[in-house]
Amino acid sequence: MSDIDHQIADMLQALKALNPQRGSHETSVPGFFTHRHECEMPLTCSCGELACSLILSGSKSSLICNREIIYHSGEGLLSGAALPSAYRALNASPEHPFYSISLRLDRALLIELAESMTAADAQPQPTQACFVFTPWKDLLEDFSRLIHLAANPDQVKVRAPLVIRDLHYLLLTGATAPRLLPLLRDAAPAGAIVRAVSWLRANFATSIAIEELARMHNMSTSNFHRQFKGLTGMSPLQFQKQIRLFEAQRMMLAQHAQVAEAAYAVGYESPTQFVREYKRQFGDSPLRDVRRRRTAFAAADRFGVEADEAA
Repeated sequence: MSDIDHQIADMLQALKALNPQRGSHETSVPGFFTHRHECEMPLTCSCGELACSLILSGSKSSLICNREIIYHSGEGLLSGAALPSAYRALNASPEHPFYSISLRLDRALLIELAESMTAADAQPQPTQACFVFTPWKDLLEDFSRLIHLAANPDQVKVRAPLVIRDLHYLLLTGATAPRLLPLLRDAAPAGAIVRAVSWLRANFATSIAIEELARMHNMSTSNFHRQFKGLTGMSPLQFQKQIRLFEAQRMMLAQHAQVAEAAYAVGYESPTQFVREYKRQFGDSPLRDVRRRRTAFAAADRFGVEADEAA
């Protein structure tokens, strides 16, 4: 085993010692999450957030803006922009659980640190907002410290901000830097697109023409469209539509919103159009899709309880 493999193995044992609950849960360290799955869940949809995740055991499929990314134990995923995504653990079982950890990133902190660096600190590369990377020793040490802090809540207030700041710095100076830095610099086209992504996420229920969105970010319409699709894999209108559909699905699942209620809340003027586009995105009508997902999640919960009782 390499030194990195040993680090990953040690972190997995430390995470298991925390005895994290099944599912995804925030720890006592704000923004730091544990993920444990013992069966292959249905795709879970999210509007996304800036985050860095690391798989300690198993494999995961993430569908980010309709682009599938599969990554495995010992690999990380850096999301440099908050893009809509759907994800699930692959081939997880009680005998071989899926374990991962993730940290929500602070864009303001990343920008603050990036502004203190010179352009020569990293050579920018053509980038997509989300990418798989191989973690390195110092980064793993910071993640290991976060696991330790999650087990020692009394130390979190003083020590966690220092570790989290250092982890942000490492992402800006390590192997991830050439692809992350352009997303943070306003002068770079990628930085303008990330700002546009943030605007669309915050205003997904608002109708806006691409021409106006391009003007807001000081770009021509054609260049804005090209840069946006290059970074996210979809057009601005497709992006906004997916955000609307994911948010509507969340409302129906978590808040038990009615179909028409969810449709109007996310910006649709016609529930009929909403149902049509929902079916195109998720493969079924809203009512049947939500019912199927609730049944699948309930079955997974029962499966987990039965596995615990049999252990």
